[in-house]
Amino acid sequence: MEWDPSLLRLRAPLERRFKGTLRDHCGRFQSVDDAFDTILAEPVHGTGNSHFLVCQGAL
Repeated sequence: MEWDPSLLRLRAPLERRFKGTLRDHCGRFQSVDDAFDTILAEPVHGTGNSHFLVCQGAL
């Protein structure tokens, strides 16, 4: 079923909309390194998962 032509016709516009929305929210980058720099860098006084684990986590 994965390569069924009718399913592909249904999936194509959904995938285009998903990719467009993802690009709108994430922006466009000149290189993979630029994209990873923004993803992997977390502010010192941030609110991400690593900050939560440092402050609230337990062993």
